[in-house]
Amino acid sequence: MFSKKFFSNRFKCLRIAHYLSSAQCAYFLGFKSTGSISDMESGKKTPLVENLVDTGRLFGVSIDWLLGETNTPYILENIVFTEDFVWDIITRNVQEVPNLLEEFDKFDMPIAYTNKEKRKQYPLPIRANIIFIATTLFIIEVEQEQKREGEVYKKKIEKNFSCTLEDLLRGLILQEIKEPVFELTGHPIEYRLSDSLWLP
Repeated sequence: MFSKKFFSNRFKCLRIAHYLSSAQCAYFLGFKSTGSISDMESGKKTPLVENLVDTGRLFGVSIDWLLGETNTPYILENIVFTEDFVWDIITRNVQEVPNLLEEFDKFDMPIAYTNKEKRKQYPLPIRANIIFIATTLFIIEVEQEQKREGEVYKKKIEKNFSCTLEDLLRGLILQEIKEPVFELTGHPIEYRLSDSLWLP
């Protein structure tokens, strides 16, 4: 059964864990205004199916987890499907993202995404982080409307981590970064939501 409370809490925690403002979250999810983000976090707005799908794809989490049906955000089958979906979108739009593909080629990003055996080396939270960063970089490259939000987000990441979003992606792919950059458990972020919000 759908629970607005579960979705609202988990959706907000995803946004906070990924250092996104409401405006930046709206930009990456394709919402026309930040009001939709605030309404979903407050429970005023019931997400559409497409909102659930887009949220799951952006953050690499399962829709069942978003709806409170499970306490496991990362599911192997979902991660594999989303990886294939994301890389397919990027490669099919290769002409629009030459800078991004050039960046990926520096550390064999395509191999990491197309070689399913190699992917097994990476824990699911790391793979979800890779999905998120690759997707956000792609959106920033191709989505011109409100692009400033994407650029501001990149600067925020650089300030918080002392490296670029591309550097984080490279570090995760090369396994130089051993832990997830954006975590849904633990308390590395000052405004992490209470663990009680995660339990059914």
